[in-house]
Amino acid sequence: MRQISSSIALTLLVLSSSRAAWAALAIDANVATNNTACSGYFFASGTFSTTQTNELLLAFVQTSAAYPTPTLTVTGAGLTWVSVVSEAVQPGAVQVFRAFSASTLSNVSVTVSASPSFNDCGTVTVLSISGVDISGTNGSGAIGATNVCNHGNGAGATETCSLTTTRGSSWVFGVGEDYAASTARTIGPSQTMISQWPDGSSADTFWVQNQTSTTPVPGTSVTINDTAPTTDQFNFAVLEVLPYLIKHRATQN
Repeated sequence: MRQISSSIALTLLVLSSSRAAWAALAIDANVATNNTACSGYFFASGTFSTTQTNELLLAFVQTSAAYPTPTLTVTGAGLTWVSVVSEAVQPGAVQVFRAFSASTLSNVSVTVSASPSFNDCGTVTVLSISGVDISGTNGSGAIGATNVCNHGNGAGATETCSLTTTRGSSWVFGVGEDYAASTARTIGPSQTMISQWPDGSSADTFWVQNQTSTTPVPGTSVTINDTAPTTDQFNFAVLEVLPYLIKHRATQN
């Protein structure tokens, strides 16, 4: 039997024991704006600036408009915004838009508009995230798995939505809308409430939440959920944000 040289054996060992090292994802800009006028659905977010290049921008839009549910669009900040995921089975709607900025942004804002226009409340939360995969166009390479969930009024209406991660060190976000009541959410374990507006004037609730930490292992089922209330109808959407690959690093067996 022929022997494998020590140098070849070492190379095979390194290759077989290498694993990916992913960049650390982090939220940079974070601005939430409520359409408190609840009329003429055409409103701008608060201004925001970013501190790093090559960031993914996400606009989480919610509305209580229904019958019919309008088509939502996001424009502004000199970027092209593309819809990622939406849910409108129950009255109202949630929708997430993405964009990508190769350069830093200074004192910009985005505008949410709808067709047809309506006199209902809504909100938009804009996040910029660093450390993302920069491949694709308009942030497409930074988006992994998505999922949508909904439930009508009544028993069992607890916001829960899951997805399976597609990459190590990815980050899962969720956005929800409750057409039935103005009730603050109690979030599930290991999660953070990014923005929330229990709108008492219209009896609606809008919120955005995420995992407190990223998920290190791909193929992991991640659940974004709220433990209360438990009887309100909702639309809910979740999505995975992907980091970029720094390098493959060797590990010891």
